[in-house]
Amino acid sequence: MNMAKSASRRKMIAITILFSTLAAITGMISVFTVRELFPDNDGFNRTITYIRPATAKDTGYFIIVDEFKGGNQVELVFHSYGNLTVNASIGKAWFNQDGVEMLMQFIGPGVTISKHEGGVFKTYPGNPSNTIEEYIKVKPIDRHSRRLVTLVTFQNSSISHPSLNQNLVNGGIELLVNGSDRILIPRHEMASPATIKSSGITADCKMCVMRENATGLKWLLFHDADSIAINGTKIHEGSHASGFFNATLNATMPAGKGQGTPSIFSSSTPTPQSILESLSHPYALFNDGELSTIRGKCNGTITGPWQAWYNKVKGKSDVLSLAFRSRVDQDDAMLSDVVMAMLDLENNYETIKAQPWEDTQFIEQSTYLYPFLLAYDMIYNNISVTNRSIIEGIFTNKIKILADVIASGSQPTNNHIVVASTALGIGGIVLKNASWVELTQDANDFYLENRIRPNGACYEGAIYGRYTYEQAVKFFLALRNIGGYDYFTNERFLSYLNYTASSVTPLGWTPVFEDCAVKSHLAHVASMCVAPTNISNPALASNLQWYMEYCYEGDTTIGADACRILAYSGEIAPLEPELGENPGFAYFDTGYMVMRSGWSRNDTFLVISNKHYPQSHVHLDENSIEIYALGKKFLTNPGYPHWGYEGHDYTISTEASNTILINGEGQLDIISDGFNQCIQNGILDFIESPCHVAYQSPFAIGKNHALLIPLLVVVCSLVACALHAIYSIFREDHVDLGNARSSSTNKDKKNIGNDDTTGGGTITSVFAFSETKLESYDFQSRKHMLQVNALLACIQCASIVPIFLKLVNYITFQVHYIHLNAGLKETIYALTPLARILTVTILPVVLLGLNALVFVFHALQFRLYLNRWDGESVSFREAQGVIYKQFVPRFVVQGIGFVLNLFYVLPTLLAALLRAQVDAGNNISIGIYLRNLLNGYMIYFLVLGGISVPFHLIGMKSIDAFAMKQHSNPRNARRAFTMSFLVIVAIGAMLLFISCVFAFEVLSTITIENNPLQ
Repeated sequence: MNMAKSASRRKMIAITILFSTLAAITGMISVFTVRELFPDNDGFNRTITYIRPATAKDTGYFIIVDEFKGGNQVELVFHSYGNLTVNASIGKAWFNQDGVEMLMQFIGPGVTISKHEGGVFKTYPGNPSNTIEEYIKVKPIDRHSRRLVTLVTFQNSSISHPSLNQNLVNGGIELLVNGSDRILIPRHEMASPATIKSSGITADCKMCVMRENATGLKWLLFHDADSIAINGTKIHEGSHASGFFNATLNATMPAGKGQGTPSIFSSSTPTPQSILESLSHPYALFNDGELSTIRGKCNGTITGPWQAWYNKVKGKSDVLSLAFRSRVDQDDAMLSDVVMAMLDLENNYETIKAQPWEDTQFIEQSTYLYPFLLAYDMIYNNISVTNRSIIEGIFTNKIKILADVIASGSQPTNNHIVVASTALGIGGIVLKNASWVELTQDANDFYLENRIRPNGACYEGAIYGRYTYEQAVKFFLALRNIGGYDYFTNERFLSYLNYTASSVTPLGWTPVFEDCAVKSHLAHVASMCVAPTNISNPALASNLQWYMEYCYEGDTTIGADACRILAYSGEIAPLEPELGENPGFAYFDTGYMVMRSGWSRNDTFLVISNKHYPQSHVHLDENSIEIYALGKKFLTNPGYPHWGYEGHDYTISTEASNTILINGEGQLDIISDGFNQCIQNGILDFIESPCHVAYQSPFAIGKNHALLIPLLVVVCSLVACALHAIYSIFREDHVDLGNARSSSTNKDKKNIGNDDTTGGGTITSVFAFSETKLESYDFQSRKHMLQVNALLACIQCASIVPIFLKLVNYITFQVHYIHLNAGLKETIYALTPLARILTVTILPVVLLGLNALVFVFHALQFRLYLNRWDGESVSFREAQGVIYKQFVPRFVVQGIGFVLNLFYVLPTLLAALLRAQVDAGNNISIGIYLRNLLNGYMIYFLVLGGISVPFHLIGMKSIDAFAMKQHSNPRNARRAFTMSFLVIVAIGAMLLFISCVFAFEVLSTITIENNPLQ
């Protein structure tokens, strides 16, 4: 007995060690897998200093210092127009455009410079503005480097690059630019801040920039400095402070947090029904009393720009232009054509758009419908009562649908919510329905409060802001014209207009961040806002007038339309924006900073983006920069080819931006750190811009600890397997069948399940069994053990999931890049999002259910085997062999398969959603959903993973007991088998139902543009 107990103890210890080791290895592998799937690449810190021009024949220059963690492989990426020449041995790259040159000098460690090619897009492929440009990757040779300094200078036929001398000094590098500007920076392998000594200067800092002349120090910039002394005289003493010391004034300016007080938000006031009821058509954009003045503007009787604009309108054939011209020119034939177009609105739409009205997005319905509504208001008094009734019925049916979708909250909360409601609001004004107007005001209020940053930038990017307000401003004009709320006094909207003017580049374009095409501008929106803004903010109106003329380069007829003519009521003198001590700005709330030498086309300009908030239409481009100088654009971001067109995936990548790749990877999160501190004055601009969060996966263990929970579930499941194995092996009464022997005789034997005893493949040997086959099985045989475990391994194999994903991806590939029949294409496109959700949620549950079925079948099989009807006894050794050699290896397969599935399926789901966030041009709700997914739905993943092993254990125990009870009769045993099968199928169906509920809850949480399930 003691020997038996000792043997049992040894076996128990061995099994405990085995499973403990397996649990530890599985845990470590899982942690490693998570770290590989969701890495933390540390990020980097970028500081930029712009030394402003000292003379009229100077461009100024930029000092870019990038600091990163030693040991990482870092690549700086710079995309520029122009002919590219590189010389890595001296660390220089030249970009030349028609004799205008930008020189980039890389200072610190030795570098390699490689050439590459990438697209720059104005919009969809085929646009003549789209080009293929060379770009460079600059990589420090020494992987232990902690920083790389880039000096950017410019020259043309009359301006030369400033001279540069560099020396190694005690503790750092000394750069001498133009013989007067001295820059001290720690050596590339040293941590910072560090103590640097040179020519009487002792500085404990990250960087020190100063200008000296024959009489001594003029000014000094210090970054993260503890102390600075020149010839023994303390210039600064503090704790990790940054600032600017003006020696002439003996004054220090500490670094700040940018300028521009963020605007507050205030909701609009509802429009009473009584105001609408009191109006007589036309009234949305003008009334009949104003018509003679409008005619005078259009025919040149009243001096101004309107006649040139009206001549432009005469070349247009849209319904609003025709209606306006019919009133101005009193053209009855043209008016009749407009009425016919209104009566045949839907057929006209299908002719133009080549698709049914109901199949288009609500934003497209709205942008097509509202010009008809404005045109209807213009010619209302010239339409018969009968036709008015028909036309208003057409309008009402379509507007009710827009009202339902806006009121339900099912529209995406990006620009869709505003654009889709524009026809609703204008329809409410024209058809006198205050409820519709209020819904539209609510939509615009929401967008201004949540999608326009307090400093004015649109979180979706410049061209999506333009698209939004090209539509919404027409509602604003109509609402203001009838005496309703005036959005041209709303502080948040005025901030948007101010940012539009103040961020313009030297060539009149917008900075290219997010989904913004190159060479885009917002002059058309500005032109409609000049006069309405002039009443409440004349200075901003003058800035908008300047912006409009600057972007159009004198041709102010570009973008002329009826709304612009009616909105623009007088000549307003253009005025360059005044932003502070210099023309640049640093909007910390927005995450944009502009450094510029002035407002002319030849001025030097740099813009950097570092946004600390979720964006829509996001590009992984934080800390990317653009540079203009001497009338040329040099550094550029890639633009936007539009969704579904070739080059889209490239343009959203970090590789396509002017920022940094770390360990071969780009940015992993859509949120960055935001700016830290800045200095702006008449001598220089300085910004410190950390970017660490963006290089951490949102699901990195160090950032989101929720993934530790499923790791714990894996380990606990393996421990449960170990306990069950120990319990099964040492439960001797499991094989004591004295009271369980059947009294049936051999003549009562009947086959259970499949009577075929001729053998067969793996599937047959597992699922089709009879008493004869049971007797013929050698349960200790290697062959049978391998068959069952091979089947289980196939079921558990995570490769099944990517196979299904590849099939779905193939369908997507066909849709995006092969011209299919329109109806077939739409059908496949509609199925693709659902197929992805089903693949990554329901498929794993199906696999777990199949796995469970295998275990339950074998639990019943073992019970039938151990309780044969011939009354034969089963030896302990045989029973031990059955359990040990069958159950234990299966638990090992189960544990490994569980780990594979959990740590493939979960990351695949998250990665698929993240790709949707980045690729599909969707809105902020996906970004929020991704960040909260593990917190809000972790219970689902715990149930999905954690139920696997307990489900098998409970299934085996239940069937074991049921079969034990029914063993005396073969028919009862068969009944036990059938009922067990039905129970498992029911449980599997329940899990599938839960998965379906979860999948559709995901789809209702995410709002993707063109989502067919929305």
